[in-house]
Order: sequence, then structure tokens, then C-alpha cells
Amino acid sequence: MKHNSPDICVLKAFGVSGKPVRFTGGQGTSYLVDNIVLKPTSNSIEASWIANMYNNLNSDKFRIAKPIRAKNNSWVFNKWTANKFIKGKHKEGNYLEIIKVSKIFHKALLGIPKPAFLNNNNDAWGIADKIAWGELPVPKNRLTNEAFKKIFNNLNSNKLPNQIIHGDIGGNVLFDSKLVPTVIDFCPYWRPANFAIAITIIDGLVWQNAHKLIIDLCKDIKDFDQLLLRALARRICEYLEHQKNNNKDYSEDIIKHTNIVDTVIEKIKKLSK
Repeated sequence: MKHNSPDICVLKAFGVSGKPVRFTGGQGTSYLVDNIVLKPTSNSIEASWIANMYNNLNSDKFRIAKPIRAKNNSWVFNKWTANKFIKGKHKEGNYLEIIKVSKIFHKALLGIPKPAFLNNNNDAWGIADKIAWGELPVPKNRLTNEAFKKIFNNLNSNKLPNQIIHGDIGGNVLFDSKLVPTVIDFCPYWRPANFAIAITIIDGLVWQNAHKLIIDLCKDIKDFDQLLLRALARRICEYLEHQKNNNKDYSEDIIKHTNIVDTVIEKIKKLSK
């Protein structure tokens, strides 16, 4: 989907005047202007909540891009948000460090109340998440029926406590040789803290051709077998929802995920012995 760059009204609202330079990473919708990152949002309520949460979050063990208020004192202006630019780079394959950062980051989020808007999260990601956690029926699809049967037959009732988590932390940690890691692009979900790590591991197996031994990095995490299966179910369901909503064929992406179901189940059974 094409997005226009922020107009002059948005620039003035956040007190910048330089030429917007689009970031090529992420969804390609963010712009750097005068050392400030401007990003569009389709959900002003959620974006304002995230900004307020980040504004009150402090730690010397990780960094976050502090949000910037518009001149009218709001976190969102004309469906744009702003935050300070922080240097750092993605490091593919840095799973051990991401796991460490995720644990520290989510410990800092512990106790934050569940925002009301999460109850009405009915976009593709929200629906997929609810299916994975047994809150919505499992969809029928020829590409996924067998995979879902295997996944859900190995699931137990969840006994882990829920809290606010970053539902896509794996690709949103930036590293710097001299500074602590930065966590960006917060995606709020109300799930067990280490579900964020499970999503990271599934993404590594599917998209980065990581070896199945990365699952061993999580052997100290309680009920990680359950978290990993639900993470795999969520990713599969996301593509099913995108396919339904966008009238686009995501079969290749779905198959990439169903292809690792047997590997994941075999590995977690050995891990739990």
C-alpha cells in the first residue's frame, strides 16, 4: 500500500522543517526528518497508548525511541506519530541476545494494565492471535488442515499469566557496539511474556533458515513447547487472514510455515523429556 510522505502541516505540528527521507526498512512508511522519525498510524487510540506507555518507560538495560508530542500536546497529529531517532542495526541470527533483551524488556512491562482497545482487535493479526489461543474457531483450509490438527492436538490449556507484550519483537531490536539494545515498533498483545520469544524463534526457522537447535536456547522457559506451537499457529493464521482480506495468494508463505510443523513438534518433544 502506498503512503504519502508527511505534509507541511504534520512537519510544523512536530516542530521539524527538513526534507522527509523515507526509511526502506520495516513497512517502508516511516520518514526521517531533522533526527525525528515520523510514522503514520491507522489506529490513533492504539498509537497514543503506545506513545504514553513508552514515555513512562525507563531502563538502563535497553533503549526505546522516546515519543514526541505535537504542538497541540497530542501524541498523534493527522494520523502521524513522532519519536526521536536512535541509531542501531538489525543483526540477523542474534537469537541469544534477542531472547535476553525480550526477557528484560517484558519484565519492565509487567504490571501495565491491559488497554481496552485490545478487546476489539479484529484486524488480521488480532484474529490470528485469538485463533492461536483458542478464542476463535480454527479455520478450515486444505493447506493447513493437517498442520492445525497436529498443532492443536499437542496443545494444553494455558496456565501462564498474561501481560502486555511486544508481539513482534524479533525483527524490532536494534544493536549498537557501544550502547544497550533498542526496542522499536511496539506491537501490543495481551499474552504470556515469553510468547514474544516463541514468535521470534518461529520467524527465525521460517525466514532466516535458522537451525532447529535455536529452540534449545529456550529450554529454560516454562511451557515453551506450548508457546512455540501457538506462535506457529498464529503466523499461519495471519497469512490465512491476509489471503481472505486482500484477495491475494499467500499459499507460498503458508506452506513455508506448515513445512516446519513436524520439525517443531519433534524437537519440542525431545526438549520436554
